[in-house]
Amino acid sequence: MVLATNSRCLAYHGPLLYEAKILMSYDPSKRGSKTKLDDGLPPTVEIGNVVNTHKRKRGPRSSLPAPGSTPDGDEANDKNRHFSPKEGKPDVPADLADENEDKICYYVHYKGWKNTWDEWVGEERVLALNEDNIKLQKELKAAALAAAKKGKDFDALAPPEALSETASPAPTTKRKSMASKDSPAEGPRPVKRRGGLAALEDLEKEDDYLKRKEIALVVPDKLKAQLVDDWEFVTKDHQLVGLPRKVTVVDILKEFKKEAEAKYRPGSADADILNEVVSGIKLYFDRSLGSILLYRFEREQYLQVTQSPDHSNKTMSDVYGAEHLLRLFVSLPGLIAMTNMDAQSVAVLKEHLEDFVRFLSTHQKTYFLKEAYTNASPAYEALSKGL
Repeated sequence: MVLATNSRCLAYHGPLLYEAKILMSYDPSKRGSKTKLDDGLPPTVEIGNVVNTHKRKRGPRSSLPAPGSTPDGDEANDKNRHFSPKEGKPDVPADLADENEDKICYYVHYKGWKNTWDEWVGEERVLALNEDNIKLQKELKAAALAAAKKGKDFDALAPPEALSETASPAPTTKRKSMASKDSPAEGPRPVKRRGGLAALEDLEKEDDYLKRKEIALVVPDKLKAQLVDDWEFVTKDHQLVGLPRKVTVVDILKEFKKEAEAKYRPGSADADILNEVVSGIKLYFDRSLGSILLYRFEREQYLQVTQSPDHSNKTMSDVYGAEHLLRLFVSLPGLIAMTNMDAQSVAVLKEHLEDFVRFLSTHQKTYFLKEAYTNASPAYEALSKGL
């Protein structure tokens, strides 16, 4: 029996079961059906054997297209809205593994995980959400915890990308290792397995993380509009920010620090906190750029930057500018939720981060320039698609 699109289910990810939602289904027995399209972003799509009833969202310009809800926000969200066929196979999803073309598959979103972990899975990995299977889910987790307490290795996965700075980083070696042609990421991948108490901690941390509340950063409306423009320039117009930027992330942070520290006495606790916040923003940016701040179309450019001898001794904050820095502030609430900071520390950090966002808003005309974006060459577009 084929499970219904938009229904909830349980899906295997490694040895454990997780609650998920079916976004699309693929049935090889229905290949060859008619195609229905509506300007490329249909509210209801039936393409060949693929059914997707995810509604198209038409929000106000102030809605935030987050790359992290994304890394790849355009592709992760677009994937839920339209179907991209394989070359020469108009009714087969582009990101469906070749070995799965002859069996029923589901495109699932794991509850509480970032969209970059959405993936096609075979029907053998999907179970109906009912009492019996929920019981099985609990038994599997209990068995994994028991094995961990005894110090035994078991085939556990680390928490999803949202829980790890190093999960699913952008490839930095072969071009072929870039994401599949139409996928926002290579999908959930096992990381180095850990056994014993370390594995137990992974499972407990995942549960704790999903219960945490994210802080709410106030982002001015004009910066929200800037994020929307940035998303459209890259994902719709296929433009790239020219690199290295004339005014880099490092430059912006220095200017903010110079302006902000005028309010504090040198050497005071407040001045020290400001220094820590500025250093923290830089660190978060450098570590998260390749994994959660890039749209898929930008990954080839990132690969070229990281392999260029001109940038071998530079951090990403020495190369990228305000456009990518602003995206970080969409993901920061979730990143901060991963820390063990107490409520008072979070409140102080939130105050400084909002000061910085207001600083960006005040200097928007200086840091965010339309001419920073240029059309990508046909050769680049071909490389970005893996052709």
